[in-house]
Amino acid sequence: MKELWLPKMVKILSANANRLSGALHVQFQNQVYALVKRENGKKIGVPERLMTEWAEFIELETDAVKQSLKTVELDEMHKIDKERDRVVSNILELIKAQRKSPIEEVAQAAMLLYHSIGNYRGIQSETFDAETGYICSLLKDLEPMTAQLSVLQLSSTVGKLKQLNEAYEKLFLKRQEKLVQLRLPTMKDIRLYTDQIFNAVCRLIEAAYVHSSVEDDQKMIEKLVDHLNAEIKHFKTTQRAINAQQRSARERRAIELRKEWAVALRVYEEKVGLPEGSLHITGKIRNRGKVRTYELLDRRNNRRLYVKMTEDGFVEV
Repeated sequence: MKELWLPKMVKILSANANRLSGALHVQFQNQVYALVKRENGKKIGVPERLMTEWAEFIELETDAVKQSLKTVELDEMHKIDKERDRVVSNILELIKAQRKSPIEEVAQAAMLLYHSIGNYRGIQSETFDAETGYICSLLKDLEPMTAQLSVLQLSSTVGKLKQLNEAYEKLFLKRQEKLVQLRLPTMKDIRLYTDQIFNAVCRLIEAAYVHSSVEDDQKMIEKLVDHLNAEIKHFKTTQRAINAQQRSARERRAIELRKEWAVALRVYEEKVGLPEGSLHITGKIRNRGKVRTYELLDRRNNRRLYVKMTEDGFVEV
């Protein structure tokens, strides 16, 4: 039987870069780009146009990561939000407490105010945008109640809340205008582009090795492939370590939450008509604005749901 001849080939490992976290993905792209960039593009089969595209998308991804972490306005918005939370709490708590005032005029004013705006309890824990809308509604409901506010000496406090809410809205609009001007693609799209380019670069390098007849060029490509594979392995290992730490932290958090909220969970099960032990706290937490939600697992059907903790216990979101 004739001996089979196959060309000598090199293989760049699958990076699975889509599994890397945001900042780690940017680091990976920068590292492998630098390794490829330092070689002769013609000898490794990678055209300059593709390298230019790659560099542009890596820069976009870097900008997107920075933008997602912080804007100048965001810090000031957080400061204002903390202050308006404090003011809202002061207004609601004072009204609630003054219903029991020994001075009849004060108690009556507090009771009228409580019936008018008592349903705004807990808006401090809503998302930033939702809270802004709720505060606008609260202020509107208080407009015909100036006499009662005066009796409780809350007029200036309500005026302060209005100023803070307006300041927050202005900063929000300013930040939105900046984001529109930047016209950054979504992080998901940018990552997809950079991953596609890296995949194309890998295939071109592998093809260049097969078609090269120059031994020194083949050795150079072999060395480049070794370096790329080393980086791929390194970043995969790093991501696995991060995932393991997160799982460990989530498991510890789940144990703590199960102890802390055992009663609240049972109350919630009764409220929604589930047998005791149907729901399980997984320990997974999601933060959306100021709202922290917790994942529950329905053991009967493996359905996952998220709840938030309120004054009245768990509420599904």
